Amino acid sequence: MRQKIIAGNWKMNSTRAEGVALAAAIAAKIGKSSAVGVVVCPPSVYLEAVGQAIEGSAVVLGGQNCCYEQKGRSPGS
Repeated sequence: MRQKIIAGNWKMNSTRAEGVALAAAIAAKIGKSSAVGVVVCPPSVYLEAVGQAIEGSAVVLGGQNCCYEQKGRSPGS
């Protein structure tokens, strides 16, 4: 049976501090194991900080591409 995965692609809708706080809260809730895969995909410039916030938890770090817009989703997504 395939593992179910829940992934959050944050687009460009958070500050670094908001992203780290959200990631830390998710990691605290999920803990070290989960029956469902949990992936967070912050803006690329926050990857290191968010990765540190989820370190040691079952939450997986994903990435997303860059966009020229200042906030929100990229056109066509």
